[in-house]
Amino acid sequence: MNPGPTLHVFAGPTLAADRIRALAATAIVHPPVQHGDLLRLAARRGDIVLIIDGLWHQVPPVRHKEILELLANDVRVVGAASMGALRAAELAPYGMIGVGWVYQQYATGQLDADDEVAVTQTPSGAPLSTALVCLRYRLNAAADAGAITAGEAAQLVELARALPYQRRSWKALHYAAASTDLAGACQRAVDWNDHYGETADIKAVDAELALTFAATGHLPEPADQPGWQQQPWRTSHLRSWAATYRPVAIANGARVPLTALLHHAQLYDPHWPERWRRHVLAWIASLPTDTASRLTAPALEDQALAAAHHRGLHLDSLTRAQVQHWATPSEISELSPREILLRLVTRSARLDPTASVWPETPQQARALLDLDAHARAAVHAWTTSQKIAATGPGRIPAHLDPTRIRRQLADHWNLDTADSAALTAAARDRGILSIQEAVETARPFYLAARR
Repeated sequence: MNPGPTLHVFAGPTLAADRIRALAATAIVHPPVQHGDLLRLAARRGDIVLIIDGLWHQVPPVRHKEILELLANDVRVVGAASMGALRAAELAPYGMIGVGWVYQQYATGQLDADDEVAVTQTPSGAPLSTALVCLRYRLNAAADAGAITAGEAAQLVELARALPYQRRSWKALHYAAASTDLAGACQRAVDWNDHYGETADIKAVDAELALTFAATGHLPEPADQPGWQQQPWRTSHLRSWAATYRPVAIANGARVPLTALLHHAQLYDPHWPERWRRHVLAWIASLPTDTASRLTAPALEDQALAAAHHRGLHLDSLTRAQVQHWATPSEISELSPREILLRLVTRSARLDPTASVWPETPQQARALLDLDAHARAAVHAWTTSQKIAATGPGRIPAHLDPTRIRRQLADHWNLDTADSAALTAAARDRGILSIQEAVETARPFYLAARR
């Protein structure tokens, strides 16, 4: 029997976990959402993901295409109150559902700044400041009630906006107004808010409304959606994020990001360039992996070149500068035009951000590498780096000398470290666009590879 839909709630200071469970007993509560969380969530079709709070200052925020990935897989994504309201206003045309006053303010253009909903919080999630949108809501309510004028409310909002978001609060606003002609108006607004503060936190009100709708099956219908899913919206960035944040379970039970396995194979597996070339050519020829695996190298090359020519790509269509960018001088002088074109299409495959050539699941990667072997190597590299980092301050991969890493890669690839053209070509044969990118990719593995 299939389980019913699951409600996932990402919340932080706006709504505490116990309050969420009081309104939706079966909800799975997560900390404020950040980049990668939605990709590792493994939500199923029909599930509901409610985003209330999100991190954005101290870590990368949740990306729009992480949400589109859920929507494309028929997961209902709802936003309210804080980061959720902001993302819902931005992605409403794609099917994300917004709930509440804060969402409406963003959706109608009354608000447009991210910091309207920003607050600081303790490590345990308790708020340390008041969101500007909450101050705005209550000041406007005080004006509606006649405690202050609309003009005074607008001026006090601007005074609050001038404060850093980390310091915004009624107390800070009162202090900022004390030396201005708004002192009296601010005091009246504070007094009114203290007396009529039942909706002092409009973000919490919106969050509870969205949670109630989600838990009781009364969510608004999403907006009419154009055919965005038929457009090339999935970019190489999203594929890379999926490979990074969806870990692979290996033989010993460890869970390792697929990206780490792919990067290790790219850099150190001597068979990777040949396998990558076949993988790219099969992708160009639109051949399934099992079909491509049965073809000889010349037959696969023929089909890939025919597909490229059909799309207008052949050696005569390229300028000399384009050829020189992707091929070394010795290759141009020594190789046949056919081989030059094969190397060019292989090396440039990851340049197109909409290209689907980069593996994002273990199934797609199995023809390229031994998952268990490279997972063990990645874990060994991390363990080695941690042990060395414990021996003294600053002994971390980020501080490694790039020239040492470049020399190590040149040794592994049997190349002269001074031959930049050959090193760049070798990196591109591995699906890496430059030797500089290869050096940065190798940082986590350098110490273990050296030892």
